[in-house]
Amino acid sequence: MLTKKEVTLAGQKFVVSEITIGLMLPILPRLQGADAQQAQLDMMKACIFIDDKPIGEDVMNIGLSTYLELAKEVMMVNGLEVSEVGKNLPLTNKPSTQ
Repeated sequence: MLTKKEVTLAGQKFVVSEITIGLMLPILPRLQGADAQQAQLDMMKACIFIDDKPIGEDVMNIGLSTYLELAKEVMMVNGLEVSEVGKNLPLTNKPSTQ
């Protein structure tokens, strides 16, 4: 059984669900590197539900503060440390010093 958590943000009820192995396998190798932001979006699309339907492309229509809170919930529901993954979330990347 998949872990699920109900979250209400900005007056909207979301269900954040653990991702299946089948959906995660193609995303996993892309979570670091040049494709990391798109991989994170793909994970969000698969893990967030509204009215029992995956949010899919509608993830692009939510506000940034809601997105960032949902991103934390997605990581926690999937057993990933927010402190490790959070530093790679879109708009939180630190510029390279190289």
